[in-house]
Amino acid sequence: MKFASRVAVIGAATASLVVLGAGGAHAQDNDGPLSSLLGIPCLISVGCGNDGDGGVTGAQRVSNFEELAPGEYDVVSVDCPQGQIATGGGFLAGSGVVLEASGPNVVLGQTQPTGWRTSGTNNSQSPALLGVEAVCVDAAQ
Repeated sequence: MKFASRVAVIGAATASLVVLGAGGAHAQDNDGPLSSLLGIPCLISVGCGNDGDGGVTGAQRVSNFEELAPGEYDVVSVDCPQGQIATGGGFLAGSGVVLEASGPNVVLGQTQPTGWRTSGTNNSQSPALLGVEAVCVDAAQ
């Protein structure tokens, strides 16, 4: 699969993770809550709309990429900005990189994910990228 195609596939997968990873939280848009459009109940306390207008605010994507040398294993992570939590995330693995894991970062003692992390090994004979992306929103007050 060519790099551009892989990026397109990963972009679509990230979009899916955003919807699924949000756990039913909704974002406000011109047509109303996303959860209403999808028929998904609010399952987490972030932006469920129970206090006033509600909805998720401050949504943004953050990412980090590392180049892995041949045979190198690494964990790549990205943190949400202060005051935000991760609602989903994903990874980008270059040709030859075998993914070990990908999931939310939850700081010890906390209940909400503050970023995303992925790990993998470059099994190719040349350097390859391993990247991670998180979708972050403002934390409920």
